[in-house]
Amino acid sequence: MVAEPDIQLRVFRFSTFRSQFKPQSESRTAVWHQLVRDYFTRPHIRESKDGVLFSPAVYGSQKTRKNEHVQSVSMLVFDVDSSGDEISLPEDHADNLSGVAHAYYSTFSSTRASPRWRLILPLARDVLPHEYEAIWKGGLVLLGQDPAIDQACSDISRAYWLPSCPQARSADFFSGSAAGAFVDPDYLIGLSGQAVLAPREAAKVAPIRESTQAPQALLEEAKDCLRYINPDCSYDHWMTVGMALHSVGDDSLLQAWEEWSAKGSKYADAKGTNSPRYMWQTFRPKLGGITIRTLFKMAREAGRESAPLSQAPAAGEHPPLTFRPVSSWSSREVKPREWVWNHWIPKGQSTGLYAPGGTGKTLSVQQLATCVVSGRDFLGHEVSRGAVVGVFCEDDEDELHRRQIEINQLVGTSFADLGQFHAMSRIGEDNILMTFRSGKGFLTPFWHQLYQAIGDIGPELVIVDTAADTFAGNEMDRSQVRQYIQGALTKIAVDHRCAVLVCAHPSQSGIASGKGTAGSTGWENTLRSRLYMVQDPITGRRTLSRMKANYASAGPNDLVEFYWHQGAFIPAASADFDLTIEQHAKVDFLAILDQMTNQQNYPSASPNSQNYAPKMFVKYATSIRGHKYKTASQEAYEKAMYQLLDDGLIEIFSDQRNKITSRIQRSEAAQ
Repeated sequence: MVAEPDIQLRVFRFSTFRSQFKPQSESRTAVWHQLVRDYFTRPHIRESKDGVLFSPAVYGSQKTRKNEHVQSVSMLVFDVDSSGDEISLPEDHADNLSGVAHAYYSTFSSTRASPRWRLILPLARDVLPHEYEAIWKGGLVLLGQDPAIDQACSDISRAYWLPSCPQARSADFFSGSAAGAFVDPDYLIGLSGQAVLAPREAAKVAPIRESTQAPQALLEEAKDCLRYINPDCSYDHWMTVGMALHSVGDDSLLQAWEEWSAKGSKYADAKGTNSPRYMWQTFRPKLGGITIRTLFKMAREAGRESAPLSQAPAAGEHPPLTFRPVSSWSSREVKPREWVWNHWIPKGQSTGLYAPGGTGKTLSVQQLATCVVSGRDFLGHEVSRGAVVGVFCEDDEDELHRRQIEINQLVGTSFADLGQFHAMSRIGEDNILMTFRSGKGFLTPFWHQLYQAIGDIGPELVIVDTAADTFAGNEMDRSQVRQYIQGALTKIAVDHRCAVLVCAHPSQSGIASGKGTAGSTGWENTLRSRLYMVQDPITGRRTLSRMKANYASAGPNDLVEFYWHQGAFIPAASADFDLTIEQHAKVDFLAILDQMTNQQNYPSASPNSQNYAPKMFVKYATSIRGHKYKTASQEAYEKAMYQLLDDGLIEIFSDQRNKITSRIQRSEAAQ
């Protein structure tokens, strides 16, 4: 996928249209950074969906926007339309687009609750119309088959409005770009698994490339791997085998692929453009990053180190399934549900702890582990006592050590009490617990090591910090998410009768909604309990809410409040300190600002204005919110206003065209 350095200077050809009612295109050219700067960054403020459109295509002499007039395409465009619980944001594709140049911007109909945005991927070369379908599908695979992507974008002549939004939603507009490699169209063709030939060459089969001589030992090992892989596999699996063999550079392996395919029923009679011989000629060296090592790994996962596929038991040799009639339960003793933390963290299941970065997830779970091991209360709540296994992927051992000293001092424990707290720093290590191929999850060697260690220790609680470090799939893919939670995490909880607590970060939309969610609904639906921790930006007060619980009540009122104090957390009820006068004024200022903004009564930062915020807020607090706020003077509110401006929690907005000057509003950080 990596483009050569000089390719980064290539000129992109594209078209613009003055409006949707004028189909005549105007040809344009620009290098990538100019294209991003001039076309994809700043929005036009307008109250209706209209204006200039662009198309990544170049049209023929007639210049009208029709599929048959397209001569070439220089970019791929994807519209991502979120709705309901299916929220997809640019950061959700950070892993898919790592190292890839791209740009994005929110579209006219985007709202904070339902973000809609457009993604543009620059191609390393112009592509021809007969290649476009396969390349667009390959781009879809690159983006993890995100269900929020509008399939209508596959239309080669489609045009797109340049950035625009109405004045009322101007604060919700977002755009961005990332430097990186331009996407190789041949790489995307490989991802699509779709053969591409020029129209006049479609019926022909090109001669096989000049073959190189591979070491005999390597050829024999490659052929031996095929004995372990089922030839009646999925199409993606079958293509991967062919690409891996092709990567060796010796065309004698084409015959091995054909013979292996013939042993199954799905590809034995493949002919023409579906045949192994035809597909072999469409492959490129290391297509999609697939090499002979890919084949070795597939064979190992199929049991090459144990028994070959030919020795696997026949269908009739598998033991029969055993069902039990529900009536038999009448004589069984009902086992009480077990908890590590009653109604919050059940045993035998996986619980998710979500919190924005910097809130204190790792500190909170390390303090929880200390309480479970030592028998102390956690934030004023009783927890079960037992051993704890902690896998920490974000902090090194020195940091965990420093933090533990402060936790011990606040909780009242010593290191001598923590013999059953088994912690491991895994920062910088390969921490993946499950990988995926063709949609199926495979447990990793690290998972097996962890599983065995947990069996030896017998803990009450296992902490996995974090999901991002241990999950190698697509967080928008429900199937992969469910396989990871159930197959990698809950299997540990069930087999070893413990609780598994996995830490995770919410998406920006999850933070904005207050729900703390991220990725697909598979996370929320598969976790049996999900906790969400937030921090008040003024007071530092943390709130831990039980957002989802299959075995207890859940909602924003099921919460625990606490403060950071001397390196650890203490319950809010037992805090021996209160807000300072300055903090009270800042809290009041933000609360009143929110209420007045909701009433469209906008305060001003100008002392000469009738709506000068500090003066206005004193009157508002006195008349509307009662005597509780009379102690806040105009001077106190003035000081609070300037501190909040310095903190970046509020901002001054002016728009001379609409005669708006010095308006105070919440900044993005506060929202």
